[in-house]
Amino acid sequence: MVGHDESVTRAKRKQSSRLPSLNVPTALFELRYTLVAYATNQILRSFLLTLIFLLAACAATEQPAVSTARPASTIALPPATTPIPATAQHLTTPSGPWVAPPADPFELQPTLAPTRAPTPITPLNPDAPWRLELEEEGVVATNLDGHGQSLLYAYSPSTWEYGAYDRFWEYEIASTGWIAFRVGGGQVPEDPPLLLLAQGPDPDSVKELPLLSTELASTMNDPGKYSQRRLEVEDVYLALHGEGFLDTLAWSPDGRLLAYVAATDGPSADIYIYDTQTAEVRRITEGPNQPELLGWSPDGERVLHLEIANVGTGDGIWFHSLAMWAAAADGSGSVRVPGVELPVLLLDWISSSRFYAMHFSFAQLPAHRLQLIDLNAGPITIFYEGTVIQWAIDPETGTAAFVVEPRQFRDEDTLEPGLYIVSAPDGMPALVGFSGPKDDRFSDMVVGLKWSPELNRFEVGTEGGMEATVSTKGEITLVGD
Repeated sequence: MVGHDESVTRAKRKQSSRLPSLNVPTALFELRYTLVAYATNQILRSFLLTLIFLLAACAATEQPAVSTARPASTIALPPATTPIPATAQHLTTPSGPWVAPPADPFELQPTLAPTRAPTPITPLNPDAPWRLELEEEGVVATNLDGHGQSLLYAYSPSTWEYGAYDRFWEYEIASTGWIAFRVGGGQVPEDPPLLLLAQGPDPDSVKELPLLSTELASTMNDPGKYSQRRLEVEDVYLALHGEGFLDTLAWSPDGRLLAYVAATDGPSADIYIYDTQTAEVRRITEGPNQPELLGWSPDGERVLHLEIANVGTGDGIWFHSLAMWAAAADGSGSVRVPGVELPVLLLDWISSSRFYAMHFSFAQLPAHRLQLIDLNAGPITIFYEGTVIQWAIDPETGTAAFVVEPRQFRDEDTLEPGLYIVSAPDGMPALVGFSGPKDDRFSDMVVGLKWSPELNRFEVGTEGGMEATVSTKGEITLVGD
């Protein structure tokens, strides 16, 4: 006859040999929960509880130290649907084999997180279009959707220290794929502002050109008037960056020549030409004042610019406009455009010598006085003296569409609010839309206006969601009709 102590020892050995891979305390905890739930006799229930606690105590002495060190309060009750290891199927109770309890219908079941498809890696397009972005590691080229990032030019983050990094940043991409971009200097003369040119987003093709002479670069952070750095207050520097309000880069229509503003010869800024085929640089303007670059003539023979002085920044930019000039791209000289002395915004060319333009005011007021200017004769026709915020131009026929907004910017006698069509050189603005009968005119504010060469019509969108096209004769066609 086997004694009580020996039977307990055998029970321990038998249980240990049958559960070699179980987390015994957890399994016994679940076993206690199950047996107590199914035992209806009070005496049997007490007996089972005592037996389970004895087995748990014995198992605890055989668990690794890392397991016994955990507080009992951290043991979580496994959900009813947790699969039971195969060895647990051998567990028996005094009343028969152990049976898993039914799942609790009110218990929250674990939910698997949806599997996210991996984001495809989009390479940089081998051909344009691209865009450039400034990152901490330097200048990065990307596709227009922001994918395909490729480092084009490594640039030291130390230049952030002086705040010149943002001031000089600008880029233009030519129709031929050439890229021109500028980065600002900080720790001069080791880090002067630079113009960089690349044949597409190829870092091995990047060429550096100076934007400032050695003397101007070495003194740009010296104290100037108003106890500010010369970079922030002197015309020669402001003409180069304008706090982001001035354009300083422009590609010729054929994409071969780059016109850019620099100050590498003398105390003032000038316009220079870089030839991508010969790698030649030539200066095409000179004089004591500064240039504001307007753009190229359609034939690529002249570069239009304003002569400016007394440049200031703050809430925008302001300056004195002294004259408009057309400089020959080959460096043979400049011709003054007569009758233009106020600041001018060039809208679009309708021939090699005529273009639509508007005067603009400072303090961030919108442009006004829509007019036609000839390089040789000066202003020819003023179509509208008031404020114009939206416009579009068909360069082939010389027809312009523009929007007269409700009076809000200046005390002026304006046309009736609406969309107008006017033809150069001496046409009168004709009202097309959103004033008058709704059956033949727009009845809502125009919020989108552009010329479509593909449709040979103006595309118009309104605040209410209506879309239409308008011919150069003012004929309206609703989109979808």
